[in-house]
Amino acid sequence: MQAAPKPNVVLIMTDDQGYGDLSCHGHPWLKTPNLDKLHAEGVRLTDYHVSPVCGPTRATLMTGRHCRNVGFRTNGVPGNLISRGTPTIANVFAKNGYRTGIFGKWHLGDFYPHRAMDRGFQETVVHGGGAITTVGDVWGNDYFNDRYFHNGKKTRYKGFCTDVFFEEATRFIKQSKTSGKPFFCYIPTNIPHGPHFAPEEYVKMFEGKPHPRLFAAIVHFDKCVGEMRAMLKKNGLAENTIFIYSTDNGSPRSYAGGIYNAGMQGGKGSSYEGGHRVPCFIHWPAGKLTGGREVKQLSAHLDVLPTLVDLCRLQTPKNYKTDGISLKPALDGVANDLGDRVLVESYNGIVMTKRWRLMRHPKFKKNPEFDSQLLYDLSVDPAQKKDLARTHPEVVSRLNAVLEEVNAKNDTQQDRFIIRSDNRNPIEFSPSSWSERVSVWQRGIRNGTPGAVPIFAEVEAPGTYRFSLRRWPEEMNEPIRAAAGLTVPDGFTGASKREKGKALPIVKARLKVAGFDKTIEVTDDMSEATFTVPLKKGACDVHAQFIGDDGKAYGAYFLYVERK
Repeated sequence: MQAAPKPNVVLIMTDDQGYGDLSCHGHPWLKTPNLDKLHAEGVRLTDYHVSPVCGPTRATLMTGRHCRNVGFRTNGVPGNLISRGTPTIANVFAKNGYRTGIFGKWHLGDFYPHRAMDRGFQETVVHGGGAITTVGDVWGNDYFNDRYFHNGKKTRYKGFCTDVFFEEATRFIKQSKTSGKPFFCYIPTNIPHGPHFAPEEYVKMFEGKPHPRLFAAIVHFDKCVGEMRAMLKKNGLAENTIFIYSTDNGSPRSYAGGIYNAGMQGGKGSSYEGGHRVPCFIHWPAGKLTGGREVKQLSAHLDVLPTLVDLCRLQTPKNYKTDGISLKPALDGVANDLGDRVLVESYNGIVMTKRWRLMRHPKFKKNPEFDSQLLYDLSVDPAQKKDLARTHPEVVSRLNAVLEEVNAKNDTQQDRFIIRSDNRNPIEFSPSSWSERVSVWQRGIRNGTPGAVPIFAEVEAPGTYRFSLRRWPEEMNEPIRAAAGLTVPDGFTGASKREKGKALPIVKARLKVAGFDKTIEVTDDMSEATFTVPLKKGACDVHAQFIGDDGKAYGAYFLYVERK
């Protein structure tokens, strides 16, 4: 008897869209008809949780592991990398003969060996960094007619970013159908994360409403979801495609989360429910995941990979581990309750059961005096208004024991970016590779934000290396000291304008790496400061900086390293 064909998977995840940012969840004026239809036709996880910020959610979703157990420690560099020996969801699907593709936001490393294309995805169209227009993104992007990394190479695409990512995903799906192979298609959009660019015709729909560009981006995304589902149906793929929609964290309270939050407290970054409880809709007609059923099982991003392994009947590699559970019995309706689960979100250290929520005091980050924990009984207090930690110390102790068990497995080893690999030579470093955040957005480069910190690197092959330190991108070829002419966004709907970047009073350039330490003079006509360095195999910290006549140190905003 021939085995049933393996299902395809489309996994869509928006960025900074909270539980309340859908009309089917009660938003007072936002209309999301295509997501509402998915909500009505699929199976809904009503108690589904992620991490309170984007990076750890992605690390966990991709691995099925607690993020801190696989080396993810910070939402930006240098701790936003997954340890190299950890298989990803793409590795697992690829091992089982699937075509794997990602279209949108990766945010787990922009340099080898941490790019999506290095972690199991065979087709990649991604922006850089944690958002479009950040220092990790391609220089000059503004959501419209941008350059993205197509399998590692900067490629120009026409149109608004969300359209591009869905169009490229559609191309990938159609190619997969032609090839006769099943596919795993991951579409993690960058919207509605700031800086909230959107097509003008959609922005006009929200004139007079707060945050019109943000809600315009959501409605435009909703349109893309409808088009994607229609395409799958037209091509005969909808019946045996597991279609999943979710989001990466709650809405920021200063934006959409401050308008409607479905009765929850907290937003993005918060350990309260509004920071990490998000929608999750699953539709798969061939697997009978239909009918608008609610599944109230306590569940999380940890469970997506083991559930898909079960649903798709996948073989797992020897180094596969998971901290999640398969939700298949609950999704199938075989079991209403998968046991008295204690669920840990490891990034913020939140501990959950069906009844209880244990979290660290939200003021702790700014004031160590608040190093205490809060306990809430959601069965009677879903808005988390009454702290019960003092009256239920036995619950606090029991939940803390589980948290400590998870934390004992944390991986604190610093992963590094490899220079001189056959997979990427030369390599272009931007401030997204620096070991500390000096500037998040590209305007920090335009304005010459000072600060110089090392890049944690590793030499894969010994040899002679050329380091080129630049103030401006190589393709501009502008002098280091110049106030370069730049094309920058003019508003948030696709228009652009010209302006001058800030000229810095740079007089010297310095490179320090693996025992080499040299400083040279910078002259008016120099577009790059170059150093030739012999390097041995192994770890090395790269300090590349400019020095101003006022003694200020500036990082080499663009650093090019090539093995000769």
